[in-house]
Amino acid sequence: ANSMTYLTWAVCRHPSIRDALVKELRTLPEDYTEAQLRDLPYLEKVIDETLRLYSAAPSGLPRVVPSGGCQLAGYWFDEGTTVSTQAYSMHRDPVVFPQPDAFIPSRWAEPTKAMKDSYMPFGRGSRGETCSSPLCLS
Repeated sequence: ANSMTYLTWAVCRHPSIRDALVKELRTLPEDYTEAQLRDLPYLEKVIDETLRLYSAAPSGLPRVVPSGGCQLAGYWFDEGTTVSTQAYSMHRDPVVFPQPDAFIPSRWAEPTKAMKDSYMPFGRGSRGETCSSPLCLS
C-alpha cells in the first residue's frame, strides 16, 4: 500500500511521466488481464523507479559471511560475521544512479549491470535473485 501511494504521488508530480503512463495504459483492452499489464514497458519502468526510491524493504538487510570469510570494501570479515546494507543507501548511490533523488523512470530503459546488482527493493538472498556484487554475500 505504501509503495502504491508513493507511485501515485510521484507520477502525479510529473505531468510528462503521468501522460506517458496514461497513454500506455489506454492501449489496454477493457477486459485486460494481469499478463497484459506485465507487458507494458513504461509501467514496468515506473514501478521499478518507485521501488528504487520508496523501497518496500527500507530497513537493514543482514547477511552472514559465508565459510572461509571474505574481503569486502577493503576489509576482511570472518565467516559467521553478520554484515548489513540497506536498499535505501544502495538505491541512492550517485555512481550507480545519477541524480539519485530524482524520479526518472527512463533510467530503466537500459539498466546497467551495476544498477541491476544494486537494485533490491525486497531484499536479496538465498530465495531471491543471484547477485554478482560483493555486497550480496548469501
